[in-house]
Amino acid sequence: MSLQKTTIAAILSILLFSCTTTLKNEKHTLPLEQTELNEIEKNIQSNKPFLAIEEISFLINNKRENLPVEKLKILKEKSINTVIKMFNGSIRNNDYAAALRYYESVKNIGEEKRIPEWSERGLLERIAQKNEKSGNLNIALLYYMKALERDNKNTGIAVKSLQLAYNLHNPAALKKIIGLAEKGNITVEAKYKKAAYVSPLLSEMIRGTVTIWVDRGIKIESGVGVPDRIIGSGFFIDKRGYILTNYHVIKSEVDPKYEGYSRLYVKLSGMESEKIPARVIGYDKIFDLALIKTEIKPNFVFYSSGSPNVKPGDKIYTIGSPGGLENTITAGIVSAVGRKFIQMGSAIQVDAPLNPGNSGGPLLSSNAELIGVVFAGIEQFEGINFAIPWYWVSKL
Repeated sequence: MSLQKTTIAAILSILLFSCTTTLKNEKHTLPLEQTELNEIEKNIQSNKPFLAIEEISFLINNKRENLPVEKLKILKEKSINTVIKMFNGSIRNNDYAAALRYYESVKNIGEEKRIPEWSERGLLERIAQKNEKSGNLNIALLYYMKALERDNKNTGIAVKSLQLAYNLHNPAALKKIIGLAEKGNITVEAKYKKAAYVSPLLSEMIRGTVTIWVDRGIKIESGVGVPDRIIGSGFFIDKRGYILTNYHVIKSEVDPKYEGYSRLYVKLSGMESEKIPARVIGYDKIFDLALIKTEIKPNFVFYSSGSPNVKPGDKIYTIGSPGGLENTITAGIVSAVGRKFIQMGSAIQVDAPLNPGNSGGPLLSSNAELIGVVFAGIEQFEGINFAIPWYWVSKL
């Protein structure tokens, strides 16, 4: 009997404990609507008003029952005010790129009237002026062109864009600017129209390419020490010595997991026997891009109109160092566009013969405009190679 009483008592205590625990948990469980509202409040307080606005818009558009619409409207107003506060802070700090992002967020929800003294065109112009002052002339040109796209009747921006494209010897940009200006009834000088149809020769463009040379010391193969080198291609995008290439070419220079020896050099066209030291300025693993710099003035700088039009069947050229053979030009066509080959966007598929060593070289249109960066191929399939569209490069 004593054993039965003990067993019953134990069972009752377990049931009681279980019930108590269940009631305790239920007491602290919040309704779904309250949980969502708390998350929105948290994003606002954490200076993430964009996320808050997205969540609010989703909830309102979802039209779920028992939705606290008035509370959401209050939170939306609070989120918008937070964005505007961040916008004003960026303007005070002369960070017009950040201000543009905030402005576009407000514009996307139709509330740009709350910042009446600013416009996309005005912010783009300020970004262009800041880059021009810093010597980033190619970037400045792209932003002046974006500003002109928003307001093609603005003579001041049109003239500035034309002058900069002309001085940078960028015929592709000149063509685009002339088209925008003429649509806005702006008269364009004859010298700009003439320069827009003067494209450089491929033999001249070779002088703006380099062979990337990463010396990683010695590696052991079959018991014998052999040089460990990574060879790729690159090209100048700025007269101050900035070069664009692929991240995977220079990875050992910046990868914290790599613990071996690594030294980065470039070889200029016509000076292949001389290795010039270079350093990595920045990189993007996802898009497989890297910006490096040398302390030399290039003989040629590559240019683009910012978002060149590319379609299947277009004739293309590449310049690179396949297998270390410098100054190699190959030709082909665009096989396809929009290939989902990179994590964050689409790639251009080409049939031009590409081999190890071509990585990081320029992809050029038939009129010598830069349209992409060579970055990969499928070894077992000849003639299936890929390039990163210049559109993505210009966004980074």
